[in-house]
Formats: sequence, structure tokens, C-alpha cells
Amino acid sequence: MYIPLFEFKVPDEQTLYEEVNGIEWEKLFNTKQTFVIESILNSQLYNNSQYISQKTKDAIVDRFRDLFGERPSVSKTDADFRIQVHIYQDNCSISLDTSGKPLFMRGFRKEDSSAYQ
Repeated sequence: MYIPLFEFKVPDEQTLYEEVNGIEWEKLFNTKQTFVIESILNSQLYNNSQYISQKTKDAIVDRFRDLFGERPSVSKTDADFRIQVHIYQDNCSISLDTSGKPLFMRGFRKEDSSAYQ
């Protein structure tokens, strides 16, 4: 489940960077923790979700680097925090995944439960 944290207008990518960089990420996680960005776009202004994820990541790590001289790492497979950037037209919402890792990654099943045994 994603919980919306922030909303703002993003008429261009520089505004996106500045808005994300202005968020106090250090209140949510620290430099020892990992994060990943997922971008969803529905906008004529932006058409490359990978680029938006990269721009968002840059803004976050630059804030940590400026404040603490070090930055958190990105982990696409095992992140401590999953951040979603959703851009619709020029509206951007930043949400945090509160459900954690998917069930299949939590060690729920210890044995193979294939239908064909």
C-alpha cells in the first residue's frame, strides 16, 4: 500500500529536482538504509519513467550528501524504502510503500509448493 506524502506541480524537470531535494528525507530514513524509486507517468511533459526515477534519486542523494557528506544506496531488489513518483500532467505525488517486501520475498514458504509434484 502506498501512502501519499507530498504533492506539488512539476512544469519541468528542474522543478521536480528542486521539490524533491527540498523534502526532509532524513526524517524518513538514513544513509545506512537503501531505497528505490518507481515512476509512473501520464503526462505530455514527461515520457521516460526511468529518467524521472534517476532525477528523483539524484535529488534525494544530493540532499543527503550536502547534509551528511554521505548518501544512502539504491537497491532495486531489496530496498528498505520504496518510493513512488506519480506524475499526471504537471502534478506530482510522492508516495511511500508501507507494505514492505512482497510476500514471496518474506520467507513465508519454506518448501516448494509446485502443483506438479
